[in-house]
Amino acid sequence: MNPADPKFAEPEPAAARDTAKASEPLADLAELARTGTGMAREMLDLLAIEFELAARSLVLMIVLAIVLAAISIIAWLLLLAALGSFLQQTLGLDWAWMFVALLLVNGLVGLLLWTGVRRLSARLGLPGVRAVIRSPDRQDPAPGPEQS
Repeated sequence: MNPADPKFAEPEPAAARDTAKASEPLADLAELARTGTGMAREMLDLLAIEFELAARSLVLMIVLAIVLAAISIIAWLLLLAALGSFLQQTLGLDWAWMFVALLLVNGLVGLLLWTGVRRLSARLGLPGVRAVIRSPDRQDPAPGPEQS
């Protein structure tokens, strides 16, 4: 009979066993809270990085759109100058009539673009969704389990 042998050790009191069992779920809960907090912090960091990248991309897109608009304006003016030069040399038009012809061409292109924008802008109001929502013969969906 060896007193150091675990078989002969004095049994733990019941209160100590209950405290150990009760502290395990609390430790697990604390570990779960730490893990959840860490995951939430990482997700928020990722979200912040993504928003920063999106903001930088938006600014760059706006700058590129402005540069593209300037290039397009220059190209349009050069095209009108080439057309004016062609009209003046080929048809022998006076400068005043040439500018009137270019003004008419420019106005016609602007009118065509404006009507296209107006036609497309009607879609921004979601007319299909509005028609479905406002339809008098629209049937309500079948009641779900929470509604019965």
